[in-house]
Amino acid sequence: MFYDTLDGAGNQSLIYSIDEQEISFCDHFEVMSKAVFEQQYQADEICQQAIVVEQPLNFYPI
Repeated sequence: MFYDTLDGAGNQSLIYSIDEQEISFCDHFEVMSKAVFEQQYQADEICQQAIVVEQPLNFYPI
C-alpha cells in the first residue's frame, strides 16, 4: 500500500491484516484505524490508491 500521511509524508507498507476497524502493517506494530485511513483518503492532495490482493481464508501464510 502506498499512502501519504495527514502530515504530507509519503509512506509505503505491506498490509498484514485489514478488517472493519483497522489496518495492520507487516513492517511495524502500529495499526491504522479505519477513521484515520478515511481521513487520509479524503484529504486534498493525498494519494487515493491502494492495491488489495484477496487471499482465500483457508490459505496460510500470506
